This record gives sequence, C-alpha cells and structure tokens, in this order.
Amino acid sequence: MAESQDLQKEYADAQGRGNVERFEVGDLVLLNAKHLSTHAVSAVFKTKLRSRFIGPFKVVAKKGLAYTLNLPKKMRTHPVFYVGLLKPCSG
Repeated sequence: MAESQDLQKEYADAQGRGNVERFEVGDLVLLNAKHLSTHAVSAVFKTKLRSRFIGPFKVVAKKGLAYTLNLPKKMRTHPVFYVGLLKPCSG
C-alpha cells in the first residue's frame, strides 16, 4: 500500500500538482470574474461583453493560498479569494 502511495505521489509531483502563482502583499492582480455574481461586477465594471478577468486589485493580506484583495465597496462581495482565481497584472 505504501509503495503505491509513493508511486502516486511521485506521479502527481511530476505533473505539477499545486499552483505555481505566488503573490506578495502590495502586488496587483486580476480577478477571474467567472463565478462572481452580475451585481458584484456591474457595480464597478460594464457587464455587456465583459472580460474574463477584472481589475487590477491590490493584494492586502495573504493566508496560505487565500489572498485578500482591496475591492471597491460597491462590489458587495467577500474580498478573500483562492490563488487559482487570480492572475498577475502585467503593467
């Protein structure tokens, strides 16, 4: 049993398990708007033909793989997001 677990771990590690993106406090990131409600996005951005990522937003705090963003109050949504929903802002 232990051998098969070790083999599975090696295979998963070789496939790149985990997220490679890491952000620091103060970085600017884009937020994936796929799972955000329309009212949260429409309060700040235009919703017709909206882009997949919105922002940029500043990273305020970091805890594990969760990041707190400095969102506008009009968005009325929780400001903590998983790293998989964030993308570095170039520029």
